[in-house]
Amino acid sequence: MSRLTLDHASCVYRSAEMAHRILGQCLGMTHLRSFTLAPQAAGALFRLDRPVEVMAFGADRRLLEAFIVPEHGGSASPAHACIIVENVAATLDRCRVNGAEVRTATVGEHEVFFVADPDGNLYELKQG
Repeated sequence: MSRLTLDHASCVYRSAEMAHRILGQCLGMTHLRSFTLAPQAAGALFRLDRPVEVMAFGADRRLLEAFIVPEHGGSASPAHACIIVENVAATLDRCRVNGAEVRTATVGEHEVFFVADPDGNLYELKQG
């Protein structure tokens, strides 16, 4: 079996203020950057039909992405774990064979790959 490395995880907050309060003030993480995920990518990857604000927080070389989704509570969610794999294409093929849904989108200049499993878990895959 291939070696896997966790790259980052994500969580969902209903407001940027709450993300700052919990991740920054309570957990002591540093707000590193913010960006907006375009509606096309948010729809393709997370089944959200609008732009989504993303805030990256860090501590001890670890990264946590906070997705700001005011209406959060439905089945569409950007919460996921990002895993670095040795071979993205082979991993995607294994996921398809085993009943997972493969989702792709272009974000900036990069193609990103997500796998949604039948139990609702979502994983981003990056090439190691």
